[in-house]
Amino acid sequence: MSNITYHMIEAMKRGFLPTERAELNNASFYSEDDLYSPTDRRNMAGHFVASAIVLSPSHNCALMIHHKFLDRLLFPGGHIDDREDPLVAAFREVFEETGCYARPLAHHPIDFDSHDIPVNPAKGEEAHRHHDMLFLGETSDDQQLALAEREIMGARWMTLDQIAALPERRFARVVAATRRYLSSM
Repeated sequence: MSNITYHMIEAMKRGFLPTERAELNNASFYSEDDLYSPTDRRNMAGHFVASAIVLSPSHNCALMIHHKFLDRLLFPGGHIDDREDPLVAAFREVFEETGCYARPLAHHPIDFDSHDIPVNPAKGEEAHRHHDMLFLGETSDDQQLALAEREIMGARWMTLDQIAALPERRFARVVAATRRYLSSM
């Protein structure tokens, strides 16, 4: 069983801005009695994943990956293992995908996004939705990246302004949330 419970989902809704709350409402079909947990990959209605915006030591750049299957830029992240805390999953995935060690700055998600994942014949997966909890972290020094080449086509550091200018609305929202959090530190 997952560490994400129906009650956690409901509590998360209260902590987000209205735009993120609307995204989280897309996940409101989960109940305590569901056959599959909210993180179970067999749940083709959608399952929770975790990602992180990882800042450089100066906090002016963040690590972005080019996902091989989806062919687009994303924050590093992925599936939450059984009984794994979403925060732990996010930073485990950062390391697995990029070889970058990062530490959390916020111990709660700073963004939530639901998005469609297309059919993946190589994995035998139907089309489904990912409900992504995004955490904020930082690296302590410059690190050599080591990519998980079966999943990632590339990784690079981009300035926060470059990320905010990307066409997907989520990127500007995440950069704004990151800056709000950093200004409150």
